[in-house]
Amino acid sequence: MVTSIDLVEQMLRVSSASYFGTHPRETTILSEPLLTAMHESVEGVVPFKGWALEARVYAEDPLHEFLPSTGPLLSYEEPTTAQVSRDMGGDSSVTVRLDSGVSLGTNITMFYDPMISKLVTYADAMDSNKTARIKSIDAMVHALRRYVISGVQHNTSFLHHVLNKGDHSASKAFREGQTPTSFIETHYKDGFRESCLPIFNEIENNVPLLSKEVFALGIASTLYACMDSAASISDILQDKPSKDFFLAIGGFFGTPIKLTLFANGSATIVDGTTSLSIDRFDVKIDTTGNTAITEVFVGDTLFVTQLFERTHDGSVKMHVNCGAIFEVFVREKAEHDKALLMKIPPTVDTSLLILSPMPGKVMDIAVEVRQYN
Repeated sequence: MVTSIDLVEQMLRVSSASYFGTHPRETTILSEPLLTAMHESVEGVVPFKGWALEARVYAEDPLHEFLPSTGPLLSYEEPTTAQVSRDMGGDSSVTVRLDSGVSLGTNITMFYDPMISKLVTYADAMDSNKTARIKSIDAMVHALRRYVISGVQHNTSFLHHVLNKGDHSASKAFREGQTPTSFIETHYKDGFRESCLPIFNEIENNVPLLSKEVFALGIASTLYACMDSAASISDILQDKPSKDFFLAIGGFFGTPIKLTLFANGSATIVDGTTSLSIDRFDVKIDTTGNTAITEVFVGDTLFVTQLFERTHDGSVKMHVNCGAIFEVFVREKAEHDKALLMKIPPTVDTSLLILSPMPGKVMDIAVEVRQYN
């Protein structure tokens, strides 16, 4: 993409004894000494412009040593240039390209490479190639957030963690171009763990702080549980000045968080002693695809939430910015009061069970009942 040259076409030209096409000197950002070293003439050069980045999206579980994941693609949507450009403030210099051989319903088996697609982002910036590189990385981050994949585990959360601008060493090293072959061993010595995914509740001085992620998740889950995509906050209120909801993030017995919708279109969510508010104009439901996606701006930060499942009991399964999938129960006050009376079921001990880490066929069982080593 950085040359706009079709390599297959050039192979055909060479095979037919034709010369490689030439382009004027001003079409490349390569320096004169480098061109000389590459034996490129000033009049005929390969045009280099901007920066392209490729990520391979695999059906594998990054939280379990990247073991392959098999099964049908229950939902599958690819990011588009229009979506990423809009997420980057209407930047028209970025392009998204997908090379894939799968579609909705495709069965990922254990017999072949589990690659789902190759995702390429390109940023056009003749004046600064460094700017183009960072812009292509940011475009890749937004594209990963727009990927819709369910039915199998996949590595978009790992890719997002590496590329997204953060305080961890992997992101800093990658953005600075420090990417030796030992990159994963250096920055993920203990593997990719759940601690690498967005943390919803941070602690400071023993006081829980409401994170922006949990706010975005709470807003989106409430909208999905209470209304259709065509409805609005005012439809939920039905002429009431405000309405309270209680969210249990992480399952039926999750820690309750209070969310209030107001008639003026604003919303406030409270966790412990902290709270955040948002205006309805900062919440948008993207209807360009078949999957429910909500865009929530908290300040200047964009959070993209995806809905995976909505059930009759008011629970939704979703994630924020390529994070872990969370089950959120949305309840009104009466439902919340009754839920507090439920007893938490005992945890099932699986320490004595043999769990297969990956799919396969049992060919033989070489032990008998009551046999000891």
